[in-house]
Amino acid sequence: MPVWLQSPLIFFLRFCSSFEIFKLFNSDALRINSNSPDIHVLRGRIQFIEGKFEHAKIHTQEALRLDPSCEPARKLRKRIKDVEKLKEEGNAAFKSSKLREAVDKYTQALEVRVFLSLQTLTLHTYYDYA
Repeated sequence: MPVWLQSPLIFFLRFCSSFEIFKLFNSDALRINSNSPDIHVLRGRIQFIEGKFEHAKIHTQEALRLDPSCEPARKLRKRIKDVEKLKEEGNAAFKSSKLREAVDKYTQALEVRVFLSLQTLTLHTYYDYA
């Protein structure tokens, strides 16, 4: 198997110029090697960044099924749960007409997602200049 398929994050950081290209690459990598927990974690991150939490959970669970000790999958699963909890708390506050609290909870949920996106972009930029 080519090295870039064994480590899709390295491929992304070195060669992909956009998030859309990375999504296509990840889909192809998943078709070629559906037994890689790393590829499932990356797919889960993509889904998470896009706000598709159910799909992110499916890929995270698959990564953990393939490798129960997969730390990136565990961290992603925790982030998904944290964001879902904040979103639920925001919805409850909104329904109770506690608008400031609702905005705060929604903002916290978005910050978790944005942090993961910025983390990915920062790594991508770093490797562009390396």
